[in-house]
Amino acid sequence: MVVVVVVDAVMYLTGIRWIKQMVASAFLIPVLVCGTAFFINFIAIYYHASRAIPLGTMVKDCLFYFYNSINNSPHIYIKILIFS
Repeated sequence: MVVVVVVDAVMYLTGIRWIKQMVASAFLIPVLVCGTAFFINFIAIYYHASRAIPLGTMVKDCLFYFYNSINNSPHIYIKILIFS
């Protein structure tokens, strides 16, 4: 995560596509985490595992994770871009 912040800072200060970098860093990690969790959970559902998480719970958890990743983002400008 520190690497992402440093790369964002360098791109912002040099003026190189900083908006694309900011949006990518705010959404890339949650997409990878939720995508992996969904994939593993679908395999568990397929094999009728007792530890499989219901689909509705997975969707709620991922929406909660996305909401928190946007709201707690160190980049204040992403809130301005999305909610304005």
